Amino acid sequence: MCGYHLALIKPLPCLEGRFLARQFSAIGVRDQFHLAANGITRFGLGGDAIRTGLLPVAPIEEQRIIADFLDRETARIDALVAKKERLIELLQEKRTGLITRAVTRGLDPTVPVKDSGVKWLGEIPAHWGVMRWRYCCRIKAGQVAPKDEQFREMTLIAPNHVESGTGRVLYTESAEEQGAISGKYLVAPGNIIYSKIRPALNKLCVATGSWLCSADMYPVSITDSRLQTRFLLYFMLSEPFVRLMVDESMRVAMPKVNRDTLAGCPILVPPLVEQLPIVAYLNHETDKIDALIAKVREAIDHLNELRTALISVTVTGKIDVREVASQ
Repeated sequence: MCGYHLALIKPLPCLEGRFLARQFSAIGVRDQFHLAANGITRFGLGGDAIRTGLLPVAPIEEQRIIADFLDRETARIDALVAKKERLIELLQEKRTGLITRAVTRGLDPTVPVKDSGVKWLGEIPAHWGVMRWRYCCRIKAGQVAPKDEQFREMTLIAPNHVESGTGRVLYTESAEEQGAISGKYLVAPGNIIYSKIRPALNKLCVATGSWLCSADMYPVSITDSRLQTRFLLYFMLSEPFVRLMVDESMRVAMPKVNRDTLAGCPILVPPLVEQLPIVAYLNHETDKIDALIAKVREAIDHLNELRTALISVTVTGKIDVREVASQ
């Protein structure tokens, strides 16, 4: 059985099923069906488009040879991709670990420590303070209509614009470009924007201008001069904070962080003269890790392109794999 949005294709005796499946991944065939797709916001292929599609077909025995070759070669590429994806996971874990250590223990490993009094934070430097969120931060209330002339051209940030776990904005769009109609929050430069839904994704960023943000996000302003914006951002990216938000959000049907949860959350507050070096250190170290991750992702893209190209030239007969397969 398959869903209504899938096509069940049964190959004729003259077609090897594995060969046919590879055809649908080939560049020329894929482009043919892409052009045949119809729709407005969601595109799909009708049965006629699939039935009338043109596919290059080799003799059945050669199809089996090609299928065997591609099964073997794509498995090798897939294994390399899996290793590189695992490397990205390890680098991301290293990134989170660096952030967590720096914002909970500082940069001096020899400094005396004390019990923070907060179970999920454990021991912290003896001279650091702990403050409740409500005493040093404020979540803005009141929404505006993004269709109003004064707001239409403003950047509107939603969870999909923010990278998970890094504090980085991936791209920006105006309220008008997104066709926004429901109420949004006004965000001032320097505010932290935090996604309250699905906190395990840990999506947050610092506004670099006068923006709007989705009602699925909280615009957070710092009200205590002893707390530096980027330090708070890194604290919110740390593993203990994320774990707490996830645990708290699981008490409701839809994972979501409510205002009271944030208001009661403890925040570590080192002396300001320590926050700035911590931020500078983390900026430098996370930039290096992010550059490595970008290189690995680029390598994955190249491997996936190689995979597609290999399938395309093989199933269309541009290279002859019969001799290779016989070796």
